[in-house]
Amino acid sequence: KLAALNHAIAISPLAIEAHEMKIDLLVTMKRFDEALAAAAVGGWGDRPPVALRARRARVAAARGDTAGAISRMREVLDDDPNYAAGWELLADWHAEREEWPAYLAAARELCRVTPNDAKALGYLCHAMLRAEPGVDVRPHLRRALHLKPDYAYAGYELFDLEFAAGDLDAAERAIQTLSAHLDNGHVRQ
Repeated sequence: KLAALNHAIAISPLAIEAHEMKIDLLVTMKRFDEALAAAAVGGWGDRPPVALRARRARVAAARGDTAGAISRMREVLDDDPNYAAGWELLADWHAEREEWPAYLAAARELCRVTPNDAKALGYLCHAMLRAEPGVDVRPHLRRALHLKPDYAYAGYELFDLEFAAGDLDAAERAIQTLSAHLDNGHVRQ
């Protein structure tokens, strides 16, 4: 597979997807130094595309250097603050490290970049619940469930919060929405 990717890159050296696939493959093979080198090559001069620069951050995370990954991704996001995948990864890494305020800041940026994405709203809610315990995230969860009625996190979390707030009708609506759209055997009418 690596030979095929090298061949594809030789034929089309600016094919970002081929470079990304090569980097990902090298990471799965635990060949981190080669993955970093692969992220720096190509016909882009000293400024590879954002996606490849972000891959360097992912390589750092894969080798266990989450602090380095965060630092690299921040550089990428300074250059391209609308890179949604970068904000999502940054949120994940801050959550792993239980850095709740930074997690919330990244989740807010993810929502800024993708305001109509249910998963981004899920990140925001999860981060808010960690960084600001007691905050009411139900409006965000309702919107997430409206945008993606089969979004299990939003539906289950909303059910729990509505139930805890004593709004049994709203809790029932959340479960009904999930049961109508989620076919995983966990929600039954």
